[in-house]
Amino acid sequence: GKWALGFHGGANMWFTDFNKKKVSPGGEMILRYGLSRYASLGVSGGYEVFKGQQSPVRVTPAYAFDYFRLDAIPVALQIWIHLAPGRIVSPYFYAGAGGMFYKRKDFAGNFVPDDKYKNSLLIPVGLGLEIFASRKVSIVVEGGYRVVDDKTDNYLFGKNDSWATGKAGVNFFLGSGDGDDNDNDGLTNGEERKLGTLPENPDSDGD
Repeated sequence: GKWALGFHGGANMWFTDFNKKKVSPGGEMILRYGLSRYASLGVSGGYEVFKGQQSPVRVTPAYAFDYFRLDAIPVALQIWIHLAPGRIVSPYFYAGAGGMFYKRKDFAGNFVPDDKYKNSLLIPVGLGLEIFASRKVSIVVEGGYRVVDDKTDNYLFGKNDSWATGKAGVNFFLGSGDGDDNDNDGLTNGEERKLGTLPENPDSDGD
């Protein structure tokens, strides 16, 4: 297996009890290890912004606020399933579990209810494409969905809050794995190891 380190940025849309959805920015870093050609395990973490608004304003005790902004730090353990390993364009899907830590502000920038970090369970899922520029670098485009608890918008109506996200970025690969062909001789490193030849030598059989 080999390691991959990725940096991705994009946009989010927060789904809450507010009726106005707003697009906001976010970014993440991933670190994963290839368990096999088809599966990787790793962690993701980042900084995301979410915004929501209620319009027209409902003047009731249940809705004391009509706008919130969340500044959030999501962290998750994830598994990636690679559907076309070794191809220049390689689709994948991922799923995981983790937590999100966040602070909530109203329209005036006041913390609600205070400036302490709150937390929520986090379930991330998504699909993406890796387009390999070389064996060491890939361009990533992905879309995902994240489920959190019902507390992030300060209102409890029995339905989980969530957000959709679209991101693009770059992954850097460290080391090499059985799916690579280090010496470009048409045999993968894993195939060469099984044959007893050298993955770094295109003429390792001496002919």
